[in-house]
Amino acid sequence: MASSAVQLSFEINSNLIICLTESGTMARWVSRFRPKAFILAVGYLLIFEKFLHNFNRSHDGVMKGLAICRGIVNLHVPEKCKEINSMNAVGMDMLTEYAIKSGKEQNYCKKGDQVILLQGFFKETPDKEHYILKIMKVF
Repeated sequence: MASSAVQLSFEINSNLIICLTESGTMARWVSRFRPKAFILAVGYLLIFEKFLHNFNRSHDGVMKGLAICRGIVNLHVPEKCKEINSMNAVGMDMLTEYAIKSGKEQNYCKKGDQVILLQGFFKETPDKEHYILKIMKVF
């Protein structure tokens, strides 16, 4: 999935790859393929108790670890947005909008650009991750 996102960023001339990440793994994988685009790692916390036992690292430690990876820019979800830290579709859409807005403010993308979104989520079982790759137009 990471290599596909990077290859796609070259094909559509995208300046930004957004990774919605809890553990940072997908953002690291994307970084290994050295895209020209910036990688915006949006850190969010899982709020479902049944998933929390699978992660033994703190959220701040994950985001600090991503800071040393090539091309990755960290974006913390602010305290006022804690209600969007959910694994449902509405929460992920709100996180995506927040990430694109922040990318525009930091001049990583502009109106009319296409950005690539990588999103991982758990379905029924926490041991199997599923990923979504989207191309989104910046408004």
